Amino acid sequence: MHRSIKSSIFILALGFGTLAVAQPPQAQTHKSDPIRETKRLSKELSLTPDQQSQIGLILADRQQRIAALSADTTSDPKSLRKQRKAIMMDTQQKISAILTPAQQQQLATLKSEHRHGKRGTQPPTAPPPAV
Repeated sequence: MHRSIKSSIFILALGFGTLAVAQPPQAQTHKSDPIRETKRLSKELSLTPDQQSQIGLILADRQQRIAALSADTTSDPKSLRKQRKAIMMDTQQKISAILTPAQQQQLATLKSEHRHGKRGTQPPTAPPPAV
């Protein structure tokens, strides 16, 4: 009796493990969510309502274009990577055109910090000049 219970539990566990592996990963992460990304940029760059609206539309367009690429099963992976990179560059250029010079600088700083894993930390300050 105990042997059949153990066998049943093992089979169920194996089945659930297979289900977990068979499910595709979530297609959308928080980074690709235009609304969430617009809110984040608004907070970090102090965007005006007009800038928020324009950037939201740009990010939604990017999301649609990337989704179309993801659905493309006929193109080769190298071509898809090039197209994705072009979409990302286009999006960056459109957003940059909407921002003020100060916001552009702040965005560049945020990207640099993110790339270098320093998000949330202050860059070292230079010592005061000797008198």
